[in-house]
Amino acid sequence: MNKTYFSVVVIVFLGLAVFTSCEEDAPNPKPPTFLKQEFPKHSYHIEKGVAPFQFNISDYCTLKPSVNCNEYYCEQEIYLGKEFNGNINLFYKPPTFLKQEFPKHSYHIEKGVAPFQFNISDYCTLKPSVNCNEYYCEQEIYLGKEFNGNINLFYKKVDHPDSIGGLINFSNQEVDFHKMKASDIAYDQIIDNESKVYGTLFELKGDVATNFQFYLTDSIQNFVRGELVLNCVPKYDSLRHVLNYLKVDLTEMINTFEWQQD
Repeated sequence: MNKTYFSVVVIVFLGLAVFTSCEEDAPNPKPPTFLKQEFPKHSYHIEKGVAPFQFNISDYCTLKPSVNCNEYYCEQEIYLGKEFNGNINLFYKPPTFLKQEFPKHSYHIEKGVAPFQFNISDYCTLKPSVNCNEYYCEQEIYLGKEFNGNINLFYKKVDHPDSIGGLINFSNQEVDFHKMKASDIAYDQIIDNESKVYGTLFELKGDVATNFQFYLTDSIQNFVRGELVLNCVPKYDSLRHVLNYLKVDLTEMINTFEWQQD
């Protein structure tokens, strides 16, 4: 009995000794490197490099010489100083069409196989109609080498006005197909009672395959759906200048659209 009691006392004593030793050997936690460091007050100065922009940077920063610069590209490094030992790296590249000059807007009348006519820009070419019959026709308008794209027209004649609603729904679905990539979709309604031309022009903003779609109808038997497609990678910021120019000519085409008698 005494031996057992003695053994228990010894084990407890050794355990306390080990625990106390571990506590003494445990390192004290160190604060983060910058925790107690005092930084300078925020103060700034204007800097401008080779690229066409300027900005305010902190007084502890140094604008290093620009490198690899030309009319279309430039690299700029901002050194954050010994205290922070880092950089801000800037890469300048202007939009592709930023400085491109386009021709003045001028137009001529065009008429294809389908029963309608309109004004198109002088840089456009009306290609031969295809897949045409009494009720259907496809018409392509080439935008020329400068823009490398097309306006595709799809004409359909129906036997009953009730069928127009289904064609409008289909046109809206074609626009909705691009909603995932479009940052915004704006639209303008077309109402020309004198020429009996009614419809909607959709402008899809963002990196989408087609930035303009529209439909036109007389609400009785004639219907046209159109889309503008550029043969390039869809980069909206780079193409914005081009699209703004093309929108003027597309609007002229729609505003001068007329149905022709069969």
